[in-house]
Amino acid sequence: MSKAWTDWQAAYVWLCSRRRHAPPNADVWHLRHHWPNRGTALLRSVLAGDYRLSAMQLHRRGHTRWVQWSAQDALVLKWVALQVAERLPRHACCAHLKGHGGGRVSVALAWQALCSGAYAFVYRTDIRGYYRHIRKGQVLALVERHVADPICVDLIAQYLHYSVEDGGEFHTPEHGICRGCALSPLIGAGIAPRALENHRQRRARLYELGRARGLSPAAAEARVRTYEARWNSWAQGILPL
Repeated sequence: MSKAWTDWQAAYVWLCSRRRHAPPNADVWHLRHHWPNRGTALLRSVLAGDYRLSAMQLHRRGHTRWVQWSAQDALVLKWVALQVAERLPRHACCAHLKGHGGGRVSVALAWQALCSGAYAFVYRTDIRGYYRHIRKGQVLALVERHVADPICVDLIAQYLHYSVEDGGEFHTPEHGICRGCALSPLIGAGIAPRALENHRQRRARLYELGRARGLSPAAAEARVRTYEARWNSWAQGILPL
């Protein structure tokens, strides 16, 4: 049995579990009803490269609003996440990923750090802002570097350039990625290690370039410190350090 098929079955089980409390008129029930007859055909459509994601739908309940993929799109994106999970880079500190300890371990580590006396402050990150400012082009370049499967790359590109429908009006965000998806944690975790590695390489090159241009060691180091100050200011608002 191929990995594509086993991941497809796992994605379907995941979808049924995640939307088991959906209202009676939700599309997940339509998908489940027709699954025995259409499940295999839908996978064939995906593997043939014919599948296209639809716009996310804006839902309202009282004063609460949220966007959500259709059940079929959520199934496909979960399948993509399972397909590329071992190919994309993942930072060890991203506790939200499977096998990285989860929130309980993350809280325990934070508490140990506070009790050690080595840290005077706690930095609260803005996860919404982090996802909202991720650059689509940067993500796609990362994916293309690590994922060779053109089907998965195409579906991830569609996911990156998502649209939201609200009563017939469509909006396509220029920046950022959506958070309500099984693929989003992998994408968010994959950006951080790449940015950190680029920073380390850039830092080394700055010093070498300064010395090559005749700067004194002190002047070259001052140039590096200026760059580090700017990078740290950016990273504190973007990367989950």
